[in-house]
Amino acid sequence: MEWTAYPRIKRLITAHELHLFFAPTRDEVEWVSGATDCDQHLLALLLMLKSYQRMGFPEAEESACVRCFVLRLDLAAQEPWLLEIEANTSRRLGEAQRMQWLGEVAGLQESLRHIADKEQQAERLRAQTGRGEDGVAALG
Repeated sequence: MEWTAYPRIKRLITAHELHLFFAPTRDEVEWVSGATDCDQHLLALLLMLKSYQRMGFPEAEESACVRCFVLRLDLAAQEPWLLEIEANTSRRLGEAQRMQWLGEVAGLQESLRHIADKEQQAERLRAQTGRGEDGVAALG
């Protein structure tokens, strides 16, 4: 990995490095399969997850839940978690604003926009589930 202020993956990697760093585990494939609804989204999310991990960022699943539009929202399991993520992000935004970390402020504001989108998805899903419709269609 090339280290800069912003981590980057080097341009040319060997087949061994490709396998070592980007081959998904069974748990990762299982998580991604449950979180997506088609093969294209599965591949895209796996690539995003493995790249995110390779750059050294922790908690990829938490960020993916908020940022990735291809993930299905599970109301019972994820709505309380989403509210917790929103509170934590708002707290971190306040700190970034006090410290005048402008890049961090912009990133956290973008995260809050994505969280608001997921909350709107939850509302649509709740409305459709209440009417007995298929909740997957609510996520578009």
